[in-house]
Amino acid sequence: TVKVFASVSATSDFVVYYDKGTSGWEGDTWNGYKIKPWNTTEPVASGTCGDNVTWVLDDTGLLTISGEGPMTNYTMPQYVPWYSYRNQVRYLLVEEGVTNLGDYACYGCANLQEVVFPESLERLGVVSLGGTQVVYVFIPSGVTEICDEVFSGCNALDYILVSDENTMYSSDDCGVLFNKDKTVLIRCPLAYDGAYEIPETVELVAEKAFDHCQALTEVTIPGSVKELSRHSFVACTALETVHLNEGLEVIGNEAFMLCSALEGSLTIPATVTEVGNSAFDMTGLTELRFLGDMPQFGDYAFAGISLKVFYPAGNETWTAEKIEACKGIATWVPYGEAEEEYTAKWNI
Repeated sequence: TVKVFASVSATSDFVVYYDKGTSGWEGDTWNGYKIKPWNTTEPVASGTCGDNVTWVLDDTGLLTISGEGPMTNYTMPQYVPWYSYRNQVRYLLVEEGVTNLGDYACYGCANLQEVVFPESLERLGVVSLGGTQVVYVFIPSGVTEICDEVFSGCNALDYILVSDENTMYSSDDCGVLFNKDKTVLIRCPLAYDGAYEIPETVELVAEKAFDHCQALTEVTIPGSVKELSRHSFVACTALETVHLNEGLEVIGNEAFMLCSALEGSLTIPATVTEVGNSAFDMTGLTELRFLGDMPQFGDYAFAGISLKVFYPAGNETWTAEKIEACKGIATWVPYGEAEEEYTAKWNI
């Protein structure tokens, strides 16, 4: 017998790995050396995560959720049974039969890169993929509920694809998530890069729809959009250009807050009737130009930004009393018929 590993002691931790599909490997040793098939996995931890649902994490980082029915919804990440192994999770496989990926299921699994969902899945729980490194997500036909902040902190997420057969949700060629008829824009992938033109079917940009899309540089909002919800574009730090169009009615609280690259002047369409608190705080804007009647401003619409607000002279809705009621620091300038500057300044 030739001792091919003569310099290695058979009593050491040295292991010979072999392909389990080949013959001649029997038992636990070969020529005195420990042997092990390389293409098998070993469980690291396992347990239950629902009445009829179990989980297994193997040594390749694959987390498999199996069974029938819903996985448990957890109220805190620490209560998820694999939380202490979260940094070992690299892949998630939810097998056919499971109907719910529970609240906080993979929150904080910072090395999770790939997910596979079954046709049986009906619900993606609150923050269930939050803080992962998932790049691509396919939403199967059976999903009827995508809960709040499922993709929160998924900074690598580049594309969301929804099955054409799904009756509740849809996606576009850019990987943006919508409701089925594309009247509500739900979530732009956080890693989206460049300019984006919202489809003219959209009426509502949902809360946090573009939240922390830090490579988004330009957005066109068509006249079909009636409302920009709270935090809709918050912390889009590369956003330089915003095109607002007639038809827009509501700019929600903190809608463009922390968009630090948004500078210069922004024109507000005449159709806007409401501007929420801190809508433009901590941007680089120096001017807002309103084209129509005075909107209803949130109590702290200009609390964290000092700029000039231009409004149409001769428009009787812009009264000194209403202007003085706006908390914050702003310089109010009528334009058009009269160019006399009205300045009102208050401490924040």
